[in-house]
Amino acid sequence: MVFVSNKPLQSRTDYAAKLTRLGVPTQPDDVINSSLVLTRYLGREMPGATVFAIGEPSLLEELAAGFRLSEDPDEIEVVIASFDRTFDYRKLNIGFQALRRGARFFATNADATCPIAGGEIPDAAAVIGALEGCSKRKVELVVGKPSPLIVEVALERLGLPAGECLMVGDRWKPTS
Repeated sequence: MVFVSNKPLQSRTDYAAKLTRLGVPTQPDDVINSSLVLTRYLGREMPGATVFAIGEPSLLEELAAGFRLSEDPDEIEVVIASFDRTFDYRKLNIGFQALRRGARFFATNADATCPIAGGEIPDAAAVIGALEGCSKRKVELVVGKPSPLIVEVALERLGLPAGECLMVGDRWKPTS
């Protein structure tokens, strides 16, 4: 069993510890999140790239292990949009300037909102929308669910073909 999440707010170790506290013994390798999938993709497709990520500390830490992080639009090769509760005009402008200079444009996930106690808050789609709106560029790649990339990483970890697996979601969406 693996746990697949779009949420890049905590490390895989943190998520495994939380699940274990909730009575579901989990190892960090059993957690597949969008930041892991993005760093694996970048490592394969753009090793050593200079990256600007609009995201929270756990995403930045994961990226820093294999990529150079920068806030200089002249050297940024990849702009990453993610869930960021500290998103501000400064970050928007850095991403905008880098995209104008030709940086690639990726995202961890495209969730419009994140459920919290008593409601919802804006998620990565708000950051994507802000960057798309000012840069007139469309996000090129979203690695989180329902992307095949996140499913491929989960299947690789399980060592099973898709036909032998079942995925259960955590958000109920009416079909009509």
